[in-house]
Amino acid sequence: MLNQAGNQPLGEGLNELGNYTVMVSKYITGTEFQCACCGELPPDFDIYPYEEFFDVFDNIREEWGKPININSGYRCPVHNASLPGSSPISAHMSGLALDCACPGEVEELHSLIVRLHPELRIGKYSTFIHIDQAFKIYPRGSIHWVEGARW
Repeated sequence: MLNQAGNQPLGEGLNELGNYTVMVSKYITGTEFQCACCGELPPDFDIYPYEEFFDVFDNIREEWGKPININSGYRCPVHNASLPGSSPISAHMSGLALDCACPGEVEELHSLIVRLHPELRIGKYSTFIHIDQAFKIYPRGSIHWVEGARW
């Protein structure tokens, strides 16, 4: 049986390393999205708004025309706390954030994302772009969780 996103339900599609071999979207593997430290996915992964968020990423990827590696998707609280500089209320802990690797092409990918999806919260770093939809999380964790935030 498939979930709302048309993918295999959670728990199925795990390989011997505990990595999800199923796709969570057209261009994102379960392994890319799962927490790097424990292999978990968000507790409520089968429900809105993940499908919509992944559709946004898929649109960006199609317009970009080449692969975009995901450095970080979902983070469990333990993993998030272990990362220097990570917010204690990071949108990654809800599963509504992606860090998109683009070394050498940050400016180009950033411009494309802003043009296609100005509603996203977008952070520009030296080798990757952070995108999220933290504004869909209620109750809001921060007054900064608004559509179109940039840093």
